[in-house]
Amino acid sequence: ADLAGLRLGVPRGHFWENLDAELAEILEGALVRLRDSGVVLVEGDVADVAALDAAAGFPIALYEFVTDLDRYLAEHATGLDFASVVAQVKSPAVKDAVEGLLGAGAVSEAAYREALATHRPALQETYRRAFMARNVAALVFPTTPLPAASRLTLPSEAWAQGVAWPVVRSMAAKRPRGVPPMMLNQPAT
Repeated sequence: ADLAGLRLGVPRGHFWENLDAELAEILEGALVRLRDSGVVLVEGDVADVAALDAAAGFPIALYEFVTDLDRYLAEHATGLDFASVVAQVKSPAVKDAVEGLLGAGAVSEAAYREALATHRPALQETYRRAFMARNVAALVFPTTPLPAASRLTLPSEAWAQGVAWPVVRSMAAKRPRGVPPMMLNQPAT
């Protein structure tokens, strides 16, 4: 495909911060290959994206994760619900993460509705302005700041200490943004 003149935004702030050194080198190489193919790379951050993602993305994604799984389990007559699935989780790291989606830690319907009605439109407008201001067709950023093997081998203590949050920062809230993502994965070396 002829990529000459295709304009892609590169928002270095937030998404490109604190990358694994080897991954950063691979990603910079990918940007060079894009540039060598005629792509115009336009540097520029998306204003307040971290705060907007937190306000919109996680309440929507986490609320829908529970309700969608409950609906799926009911439609397929499994006899299970989200809580019973969580009770069967063996991995301490996963169990800690998903148990927080029940009871007092659950995203309330009110918080979900506010995220849908207020925060998501603000996030979408911010992305729209970023695309328009730079006249770009898409934004290019890493799926995660760590290589796949590192993501999968994080000990449960890392999750408990908040170290795992950076792993999901770029991929966590794609659907709630209402901005279609395209993730390009680098094969393992």
